[in-house]
Amino acid sequence: MEPPTPKLADIGADDAPVSRARGADHGPSPLSSREVEILQLLADGCSNRDVSERLVVSIETVKTHVKNILAKLGAQHRAQAVAIALRRSLIE
Repeated sequence: MEPPTPKLADIGADDAPVSRARGADHGPSPLSSREVEILQLLADGCSNRDVSERLVVSIETVKTHVKNILAKLGAQHRAQAVAIALRRSLIE
């Protein structure tokens, strides 16, 4: 008898984004289009202030998006999030 397939709710937070990342063996991106846009700006070297000015949102909004990006990608910091996103072809 095979073990039951775990439900998404049963998978650890670090595992969930991997199963939903875009790519040949994965489903759609775990990030919203706005989060991808912000992550691309971070990869381009923009600070929170730069992002807020370009997108005409508050710095607090940018910080919230960055926090959500880190959580969804299972990253501990911005550089790691960028590296993960590049490997998964979420950004260029």
